[in-house]
Amino acid sequence: MTNNLIAITKPKVLTNFLDALAFFKHKHLSKVLHYLSGLWHNLIRFNLETLSNATPNGALRYHQLRYFINDAGWDETALNERRIAFLQHDRRTRTRENGTLSIDDTSVRKYGTATDGVYYQHYGAEGRNADCKVVVTSHYADDTKDFPLDAEAYYKDDDMPIESKIDLACSLISRAVKRGISFGWAVFDRWYCTKQVVRKVEEHGKYFVSKLKSNRVVVYRGERTSAGNLVTVAAASSASEETPVDLGCATVQNLGDYRIVVRGGECFITNNCTVTPEEIIRRYEMRWPIDDFYKQAKENLSFGHFQIRKGLPIMRHWMLVFLAYTFYMHAKLKGAFSNIATVAVKTLGDFRRTMQNLNFVRAAEEKTDVLMAQLGLRTVN
Repeated sequence: MTNNLIAITKPKVLTNFLDALAFFKHKHLSKVLHYLSGLWHNLIRFNLETLSNATPNGALRYHQLRYFINDAGWDETALNERRIAFLQHDRRTRTRENGTLSIDDTSVRKYGTATDGVYYQHYGAEGRNADCKVVVTSHYADDTKDFPLDAEAYYKDDDMPIESKIDLACSLISRAVKRGISFGWAVFDRWYCTKQVVRKVEEHGKYFVSKLKSNRVVVYRGERTSAGNLVTVAAASSASEETPVDLGCATVQNLGDYRIVVRGGECFITNNCTVTPEEIIRRYEMRWPIDDFYKQAKENLSFGHFQIRKGLPIMRHWMLVFLAYTFYMHAKLKGAFSNIATVAVKTLGDFRRTMQNLNFVRAAEEKTDVLMAQLGLRTVN
């Protein structure tokens, strides 16, 4: 039974984090603490009913949790702004000019179309069309940290996008700049490598790097060809497929004149003509944290496990997932877990297991030294 319970009293490392965040009113604290704990508790089905059933003696009723996520007077946009301001205020987590802003989207599988924003559309996890909800997000990363910034749900009206994913991507880029997020590069995959997105990045005086689809038309040395053919050209002059080849400037259809670098059978495009080809590739690889965030948040923070149908509570759910990830990343950077666990917390999976073990001990009737040692804990706070 202990495995199914989320202890009423939460670890100080979590309550201290929310105190420092200084966003939620006292009347909402018990709900947000329980909701965050539920995100990483690995419940068989994450929903309001299982969250309620996970409280000892029904301390939090279903209707209380439903009111918190649906109707309570807190603003999910304001929460996100406060979260980012909190990160910017701390020298360990503030953004840096050498950082990277990534743009991408992810889809959450749902059955039927009763959930707000669910359509029969491309579902990336299976590479086919399915009923799913899509969200476009921005993500910051540098050499020491990464975290999500903003999210915009994708909607259609009579099968036509209200705003395309490209429109949403441009909005997220402008929002990051307006907020004062420091970054030198914007990174996105070949699907977002459009004139609209590239111009938006350049409008804000930033560098970008992306990939080109193999059939993208390119004029190279006066001849019309494709990005795929440029890979063949580069291969003829390189001893190794993993060595980047700088082809210099080429005219890319619908974009203009940009630098092309080839490596590993892929064409990379950038507006930076001064750094080395190796740096271009390294910058593109800074896109990996956003993909990893999607994967880890779905596996460890119940990102896609919501069973609510309205758009507002879904966005609130995602903002609380962003908050949970921020807590993990901030606590790791400040070394908080080294005081709690005997093993290093290096990944989101390590974090989830540590928080579950803390909860297990707090919910247990006897908190023995043997139990603590078995779970790799130094303290329950």
